[in-house]
Amino acid sequence: MYPEILTDEQGLGDLVHDYYFDLDRFTFDEEAREARMYLGYQRKGPLDDRLLRITDVCAVSINDTERIGVYDLCDVEVSPPTVRLIGCIPIEIVLTIGEQCRIYLTLNKPPPYKKSESGGSVFGRLLSFLRSKPLSDAR
Repeated sequence: MYPEILTDEQGLGDLVHDYYFDLDRFTFDEEAREARMYLGYQRKGPLDDRLLRITDVCAVSINDTERIGVYDLCDVEVSPPTVRLIGCIPIEIVLTIGEQCRIYLTLNKPPPYKKSESGGSVFGRLLSFLRSKPLSDAR
C-alpha cells in the first residue's frame, strides 16, 4: 500500500477529480466518527484505487437526486464546520466536522499511464520514438 498523502485543498481536489465512487460503498462510522470513500480510475471499477478518509465527522447528509449509484467526484470543498464532496453528476455529500478533522488520501494502486490516441502509453511511444533515431540524427 502507498503512503497517505498530505496536501492542501486545491491539491486534494486535483488528486480526486474525475475519480469514480460507488455511493453504496461510502461509509460513515458514527462511533469512530470517520467517513470513508473508495475511488477508482474507471467507472466500471474496480473502485478501490484510492481511499479518501475523513476523521472527526459528526454527521453526514447526502443529496442524491440522480440515484445512479456510481458517480465521478468533481470537487472537495473544505469550509469548517463542513466538508462537501461534490459529484460531476449531481450529488452532494456534506460532512459536518469537528475541530480535530483530518482528511487523508491513500493510494492503493499506482495510477495507470494515460493512453495516446494511437494506442500504448504516451511515455512508451516517446521511448519508441527516441530509440528509432540514431544518435547522429538526434543533434
